[in-house]
Amino acid sequence: MSTRPTRNRARDESGVIAVLVALMAIVLLGIAALAVDMGNAYARKRLVQTEVDLAALAGGAKLPATDTASRLLAVEAVLDYLQRNATFGQEQDGWTAAQLQDGSISNGEVVFESDGRMRVTAPPATVNFGLAGALGFSTVNVAAVATVEIRSPGQVAPLFLLDGCSHGSGVIKDGNQDPEPQPIYVPASTSNGSGIPTPTRSSVDPISAGAAIQLELTGSSFTGATTVYFTRDDKNWTAPALSVTATSLRVDVPDKVYNRPGVWHIRVATATKLTKDSNNLPVTITTGSAQPGCGTSSTGDFGLMQSPRDDVASGQWLELNIARGLDHSVAPFTPFPTTPNGSCRSGSAVVTGAILDYDPPGSSQDGANCVNIYTGNQVSKTTDGLLERLADSQSSCGPDNGTSPTFLIDRTVNNDVLSCFLTDGYSLGDVGQSGAPAGVISASVFDSPRFFWVPVLGAGVNPANGDYAIKSFRPVFITDESDFASHLASDASTRNGIVANNSQLSLVQVYAFSADALPATADATGSTLPYLGAGPRVVRLVE
Repeated sequence: MSTRPTRNRARDESGVIAVLVALMAIVLLGIAALAVDMGNAYARKRLVQTEVDLAALAGGAKLPATDTASRLLAVEAVLDYLQRNATFGQEQDGWTAAQLQDGSISNGEVVFESDGRMRVTAPPATVNFGLAGALGFSTVNVAAVATVEIRSPGQVAPLFLLDGCSHGSGVIKDGNQDPEPQPIYVPASTSNGSGIPTPTRSSVDPISAGAAIQLELTGSSFTGATTVYFTRDDKNWTAPALSVTATSLRVDVPDKVYNRPGVWHIRVATATKLTKDSNNLPVTITTGSAQPGCGTSSTGDFGLMQSPRDDVASGQWLELNIARGLDHSVAPFTPFPTTPNGSCRSGSAVVTGAILDYDPPGSSQDGANCVNIYTGNQVSKTTDGLLERLADSQSSCGPDNGTSPTFLIDRTVNNDVLSCFLTDGYSLGDVGQSGAPAGVISASVFDSPRFFWVPVLGAGVNPANGDYAIKSFRPVFITDESDFASHLASDASTRNGIVANNSQLSLVQVYAFSADALPATADATGSTLPYLGAGPRVVRLVE
């Protein structure tokens, strides 16, 4: 019997191994080639994603898109960025706004998910494979999507203003027990002996705020009187004494007095004598129990909303909503209902289009356009919520640009004033009405806990516990500054809009101003909320 030599079997096995190594080399080279080309595709995908992110932000700056024309502006802004920054492999020739709205994502698309939110799909970029072509893979298309929305900086507080009473100084909380501040007389009187001028009666008292007026003062020892002093809290203003006799004189009330409701203390000065501080004549500048004279209630609570939260029981809603802002979105009712006072009910039925913010037993829902009014005394909850909002917060823009907090009910609280955020050359009166100059209030105001937004309702609320449509939103700031306050020239009192009687708030004053005065866009680092339909727009990528 014959056998093959051992060396022949070894030669045959070595040939098999060589074939296997060759085959494996081809596979490994193919995998390496595919990895290189897929890495190139991934890198191109990242470039396209960056491109579409920035294109979406460019279009987002044109939001809200409320009609065909405004949507086209946003689409054209997206298109312009894409055309100027096309990624290698994108065939940008012939790109049009119509293409981005033809319903096909294969060539890029802009979809408006709401007036303030849009989704942008970039036209695909073609990546040509190199070595991977040997494996049958020639090209791949890569695309990317970005969603952008506009938001409003700040928070919505559970308070409201009434249309027609939604600009300038106003009262949110009036406890009808406002303790008048002690006057700080400058200069203090040191007069002694006889011949001290002493006013005893004003021809008009109380005086209606907001209009120029001349008073006739009667009293004694007026001969030689030159100056009349008006003092409230730490504010002292003067006016010349006119038509002086021994027992009477006339004086034109300074605008900074007749525009500031409250009790003012009058003294008269001659060349050598000044009314003793204790013998001042008090007169009252008034517009009623709740300046500017609307929305009062028998409980003294003006403008409180019953707005539900999902994180606490109903007994804590008001306190936390004041401290932290609403935890859901609210929106204007468009078009505003024709029911009396914009009521969201016609009899017991809810009007068409109404979304009730408070609709037990249901919970809160985003986009509510009708708010419910609190009734009953809510002083304790208002006090606790406001203290939590303001307490232990460092002031960044206090009177005279100071940073010191003030003191309230055994707590240090933020003492910012609105005028500190104004551009030089403007006063609060310039921003207190619609059509205010644009951008004259700094975006840093959004970081103050005294700033927030409130809904504006119709002309009244009757009945007081109903559901009423939101007409718009207004930015407000807690302060008692007047129209005359300007940058580094605040006229806020030492109380700065917050008055406590013992351990409870008795007065909270705000200044409501035009959203036009805020920057058109903002890069807010703090709280934001869905766009309110007015004011600054914070443009953000959300997906």
